[in-house]
Amino acid sequence: MSFLERNRVIKYKSLSDLEKKWQFFIFLQPEFISQIHMIMAFNDNAAMIVTKDKMVYGLGYNGHGLLGINDENDIFPPKKIEELCGKNIKTFCCYDSCSPVFALTEEGKIYSWGSNIDRKLGLDLKPSRKIYLPTKVINEECIDIACSSDHALALTKDGKIYTWGTEKYEQFLNEGASYRGVATISIGFPYEVKFNCETEKIICIACGVMFNVVITDNGKVYSWGLNGGRLGLGHYEKKLSPCLIFSLVDVKIVKVVCGAMFTLALTDKGEVYSWGVGLYSKREMNPTKVNMSKIGKVSDIAAQYNMGAAFDENGNVFIWGKYFDQESTSDLTIQVEKQSIHVHKAILMIRCQYYRNMFKYNWKENDQNIITQDQFSYNVYKAFLEYLYTGIINLPSEKVLELAQLADAYGETNLKENCVLLIKQTITVSNVAMIYKEAVQYNSQEVEEICFQFALDHLTDMVQTENFINLNEDIKTNFLIKAAKVGAFKK
Repeated sequence: MSFLERNRVIKYKSLSDLEKKWQFFIFLQPEFISQIHMIMAFNDNAAMIVTKDKMVYGLGYNGHGLLGINDENDIFPPKKIEELCGKNIKTFCCYDSCSPVFALTEEGKIYSWGSNIDRKLGLDLKPSRKIYLPTKVINEECIDIACSSDHALALTKDGKIYTWGTEKYEQFLNEGASYRGVATISIGFPYEVKFNCETEKIICIACGVMFNVVITDNGKVYSWGLNGGRLGLGHYEKKLSPCLIFSLVDVKIVKVVCGAMFTLALTDKGEVYSWGVGLYSKREMNPTKVNMSKIGKVSDIAAQYNMGAAFDENGNVFIWGKYFDQESTSDLTIQVEKQSIHVHKAILMIRCQYYRNMFKYNWKENDQNIITQDQFSYNVYKAFLEYLYTGIINLPSEKVLELAQLADAYGETNLKENCVLLIKQTITVSNVAMIYKEAVQYNSQEVEEICFQFALDHLTDMVQTENFINLNEDIKTNFLIKAAKVGAFKK
């Protein structure tokens, strides 16, 4: 079964895998689920479903006409979208649940529906008019579709690019009208972007806020639009037509994806480059290789808003960026020791069984925007949430044991194992007594034994450290008795 998450098709082996991730599966019967071919999920409360017989259904939240039926009523159970049934859907594309939705068929037709704010439907309609039913956008045969918050791109079979979008995007393009010999560019319907290179053919497209990135059949990358670093050209000047990114000519790029104001590029060797604004704390105006040493060879990439994602060859996903603890985009605040951590319910559901249960079942926290946790310290709980986003443990070694206890309490076995491994790797003569004390206090017998064996191997030096000298007398006495029993003090 294929599942379209942020325009990337992912295959799942079982129904239980899907039910753990997406709440709306509780509304589906097993017989129906067995016939699913592909799903486009809008967060965790709505979906477009394509079955094996090429029927298309809408399910869940339907604000702004999101699901392609003739009204804005929410849909439970799934309802057929007649205009798309039998159309052989290849993929869907949507920036967020308040934006228009696009569907691309295997035959190369593009349909759009939903909100037409800023004329993003590509149908040359008044901005206030919504289109509830899927409507054909372009007459040429297309092979790809991309969209951002302000515009969309379409790629045809013969390598032509069409674009349409907001008034701001139209004003930007009109600045280059005299350059193209065109008096006025109306961007409410698809407009062809001129790509002046007869020896290359565009094969992949992506777009962010007011900028675009494409790949040609020889692996070269071109960008244009507003800049400020997001074009990867080594300067901040805007460009009205596609420009070659020279710093990438020595590598072959096979895929590009865009966040709000940054780009990720994947090479044929499984390496990843990034540039732009928002993914990191600093602005990168030149492509920079991303350190993927903990992942290995990357098989696919994805991006959304201020977050990047890489997928290894086993299908594991690694997420990074400035998405974590960003108040402007979060839909949930977790308070620990009177300090706030801003998170996203969808990510917590995907990454953590504890939160999956919280939001799936009728827990009291399910309807709250602020949740208070008081079992663990602020620094450790924040590190736990950050791990759910990034897969990286960001804590000093003396705090890792508390994180392991949190992982154990929440049923996160992999995190607990990683914590124990990290303790093994970072244990030293100077800190072993302190970690041993924490292990005793948290009743972590595994870590206690690791520390004990390490201390025995370095006993003479360890007993002279400040951390050992300052140990609680009961813990110190019990350690010495245990060491004596195994013959540590025999000559």
